[in-house]
Amino acid sequence: MRLFGPAKQFLELDDFTLIVADGATVRAALDELGLMSDELAALLPTCAVAIDDDMVAREHALQPGDHMSVLPPVNGG
Repeated sequence: MRLFGPAKQFLELDDFTLIVADGATVRAALDELGLMSDELAALLPTCAVAIDDDMVAREHALQPGDHMSVLPPVNGG
């Protein structure tokens, strides 16, 4: 799993392994991730998620070896 921006700062991690049950969805993985930090849990509903290089919905079923990236919203102009 890769985290970017504030998501990375809340855990002080940017690349790590998160183990989830077989057949878990992106939503289940995000729920597990949110248990690691209250601040991160509050941010996760606004984040996009990519598996490898493809943006996916929260209902996407994870497969062994998937590389999940959590992408917080970007501000600026």
